[in-house]
Amino acid sequence: MEIIYTTRFSNHFSSIKNYLSENHNHLLEQTISVIDERINTIKHNPYMGRIGVRPNTRELVFRKLPYILVYRVAELEQKIFLVAIFHTSQNRNSLL
Repeated sequence: MEIIYTTRFSNHFSSIKNYLSENHNHLLEQTISVIDERINTIKHNPYMGRIGVRPNTRELVFRKLPYILVYRVAELEQKIFLVAIFHTSQNRNSLL
């Protein structure tokens, strides 16, 4: 399946990178690597994430990171739309 990075996801991901770069630079490379690896995993196993809070979405919770990736699977189009990624302490309603 093809991964589609939505604007919302891209903005969230950039914010994560910027925050880590400014406040926890020693975690930046490893965090981004783990997120990228998990995105690649859902590319080959799109239903591995739990059913999402929002309709027609799935959520991938990172075991070692405090982030949740929200995505939507478009089976007919063979695409996975990355909708959002956020820190577990954030209010998801303001982000989705």
